[in-house]
This record gives sequence, structure tokens and C-alpha cells, in this order.
Amino acid sequence: MSQFTQLNLQSKSDSKSQPNTTRSDFIGKQTLALFACAVLATALVGGLLLETSGCSRENDTAVSAAIQRPITPTSSPAPVQAAAAPAAAPAPVAKKVVKKQPTAALYADKTYGVTFRYPKRYTLNSADSAKPDATQPSAMNFVQPGGVDVVTVALPKSSYPGTDLASASFHVSVNPTLTTEQCSQFALLKPASTDQPSILPAKLKIAGMDLASVEAISGPETSQSDSKYYHSFVNGACYEFALGLTTQAQAKDKDAEPHDNEDAASPVDRTQVFRRLQSILATVKIESVTAPEVTAAAPATPAGPATPTPDVAAK
Repeated sequence: MSQFTQLNLQSKSDSKSQPNTTRSDFIGKQTLALFACAVLATALVGGLLLETSGCSRENDTAVSAAIQRPITPTSSPAPVQAAAAPAAAPAPVAKKVVKKQPTAALYADKTYGVTFRYPKRYTLNSADSAKPDATQPSAMNFVQPGGVDVVTVALPKSSYPGTDLASASFHVSVNPTLTTEQCSQFALLKPASTDQPSILPAKLKIAGMDLASVEAISGPETSQSDSKYYHSFVNGACYEFALGLTTQAQAKDKDAEPHDNEDAASPVDRTQVFRRLQSILATVKIESVTAPEVTAAAPATPAGPATPTPDVAAK
């Protein structure tokens, strides 16, 4: 009995110890589960802390960058402001346009086709209104007669004050009776006899024209005539352009005091005068025309009184 009792006790103790063992196992499992949950929670919390710290750092960097450089909006358009009404423009002031008058005039001759330009303040005398002038420095210099005056342009007398210049002019004449060979000759260069050699003129080209040229100076020192002649054969005629000047020295009074002659005229610069006249020659153009024929009119022979025949007288 005692044994059975012992066994029962042992079985009871065993039976009592089994629930405790089960409970302890359950508690151990719960402890492990709690520990695992704690570890997992710790890991999650650590990850969240790391992520939050990274985001915080990124946000701090972004905020600092935004503070350093201003943010310019790209998506939203700038607000359109109403345009201010333009101020009334002042009325334009009308400027007075001053038209400059041309300083040069154009001469054109339809008969011989000669055109050129000359200063408007120069004096122009056409063949119709020109009057014979004994002091004309540019007389014709054709080798044969038959020349016709066309036009003369004279410089103003006040062009060179205080000098001995008396006159200066540009003269045009035409001789339709000459040949090409005769047009290249000049009366001043014609030899007085056949024994004397002829002097050849200079050849040059001005304003597209082939010209033969010669210069002639005549007269005493106190009163000289200096002329340059140019010939060109165009339109079956000989065209002559004469550039000339005359000088007239002031006469000295023998009875006057020496200081009275101090204001005597000085010699004019002939090169400068001829340069002005040559500027007119440089504008000359000759159009193609048929030059009118000029025939020398034979002098009319005065007829004597008619003697009637007897038959006529009877009637």
C-alpha cells in the first residue's frame, strides 16, 4: 500500500509537474515570440529612423539649396498686366526742306549735237546773240575758212580780282567743210612757205574724244593773248574748242609817286584759269547728227544797165 501510495504520489507529482512543464514551455515560446517581435520592431524602428534621418537630411539639403538660389517658376505663366496706355506722342514738327539750287547749267545745241555743263554764274552767249568782239582771245584756228560760231562761255570779270586778267572764255565752233586730215591741222601751225617744215600738233584724249591740240601766245607782256585750241572730227565735221584768256597790265603813271603804284595788278595764275576752262571741256559730248552743209556763197557781180535791141525798143 505504501508503494501504491508512493506511486500515486509520484504520479500526482508527475501529473502536477506536467502542467508546469507545459506552462514553462508556453512561457518560453511566448518569450521567444516577444523577443522576436521586439527585434523586428527594433529593426523596423531603426529602418524608419534611418529613412526619416535620410529624408530629413535630403529635405535640409533641398531647403538650403532653395535658400541659396531663388526658385523660378516654370509652369505657371507670369500674370499678364494691363498695358499702360501710351502717352500721346508730340506732334511732329514739319521741317522746312531747303532745295539746293544746282550750281551748273546744261547747254545743248541740236544743230551740231554739242552738249556741255558750265557754272551758272558764267556768261553764255550763243551764236544768235553773240556780238563781234575785237578782244575775243579765242578766234577760230581752222586751216581753211568755213567755220561757224556755235557758243561762247565767259568767266565773270570778278573771278580773279587784283590780277591782270582781262577776260577768259570757252568757245565752240564747227567747220563742216574740212576733211579728217585738215581737221588735225591749225592755221597757226601752217608754214609760211613750202620750204618750211610743218609743226605737228599734240594728240590727246578728253571726254572720250580724240583731239589735236596746240597753244598760241601772242602780244606784248603788258597785254597778251594765250589760247589753247582742240580739234575733233565728228559727224563729218571739224569741231573746235578754244580756251583763251587775255591779260591787261595796269599802266603806270610816270608823274605819280612811287607809292601810288604799289597797288598794281599782279599776274594771274594762268594754269588755274585754264583748269577752270578745261573743266567745261571735260563735260563735252557730241551726239550723232548730220552737220548742215556750208557752201561759200559766190559774190554777186553787179549787172550793168540793159541795152534794148531795136526790135524790143520798137515794141
